[in-house]
Amino acid sequence: MQVTTLKDVANQAGLSVQTVSRILNGDNKEVWPSSIRRADKVRAIAKKMNFRPSATARTMRSKKTRMVGVLIRNTADIPHTAPTNYEIILGIYHHLENAGYEICLVHQSDIGKRSRIFREKMLDGLIVIGDMQPAMIQEIRETFNQCVWVDVNVYESQYCIQRDEYAAGRMVGDKVLEAGYDQLIWLTRVRNEGVSHYSAVNRFKGFEDAINSVDRPIDLRSVYVDDQTIAELDSVLGAITPQTAVVTSGATGGPLMVNWAMSKGLMPGRDFGLATPDDCLSLHEIDSGISRVHFDRLAMGQQAGKMLLDQMASMSATSTMMPVRWIEGFTLGLTARQ
Repeated sequence: MQVTTLKDVANQAGLSVQTVSRILNGDNKEVWPSSIRRADKVRAIAKKMNFRPSATARTMRSKKTRMVGVLIRNTADIPHTAPTNYEIILGIYHHLENAGYEICLVHQSDIGKRSRIFREKMLDGLIVIGDMQPAMIQEIRETFNQCVWVDVNVYESQYCIQRDEYAAGRMVGDKVLEAGYDQLIWLTRVRNEGVSHYSAVNRFKGFEDAINSVDRPIDLRSVYVDDQTIAELDSVLGAITPQTAVVTSGATGGPLMVNWAMSKGLMPGRDFGLATPDDCLSLHEIDSGISRVHFDRLAMGQQAGKMLLDQMASMSATSTMMPVRWIEGFTLGLTARQ
């Protein structure tokens, strides 16, 4: 089967190869009605002739691959880490696709293995998502000049995006206290000792500051659970009363507590309070009634895509702290004030 070339399309359209190339690559200025009609005609001819541009030829000509990597904290031993990153990746893809870029996932393990991504010039830029060790961050810096840091322990003046985790912790603390609860349990699957990611540290700091801002006695316990102790929540949590509010440090803890309560014949919002300083799409679909702090991860990804495009165009992009908002839900009841 004969392959249609750019020259074939140009001959059929009666235009120069350069003009047809600009049109099909989206670089043609289509301002006047005549130029719009001409461009539509070229695209129709190219489609009819089954013309497919050569990415290899384009790369050689422009010195750009039109490919952007998205580095996630995912290795062979933790293949399903941070599924909430999917929402961020969708936002990145939506923004970069409109600019003519494709994305490919890069795994954390690719750094140590020095895969082709790190040995060859395959990407025009990189967006890093999630918790990364300092040595990995340094290697990324040495390999990629165009890089945006999303939800990483890197927050400089430009090309960084973080969630305002302190505000999230402070907000959930204020809401729980406003509801009148005075026995609080911070339920976490992250041990306090050795915690490195800013989200865990800043959430709890904001929560603590909210508690310290009131002039009434508050009983606060921080409880760690893992896959082994989840089955022992009865003994871990102890006796829960209507004066108790459980605040789960992450979004996945909310459904866990709802299921536990159902197994005991308890109802969050009636028999105890329940809230979380986090949110994700799965929580919205499964337990949308949980009182929580919301982050727009899709918008976070779109902002990351825009930042990288600005950086690749040698434009500055001020770092962004993503705002939070409260979703009332119905798991912080009025029982505590009665």
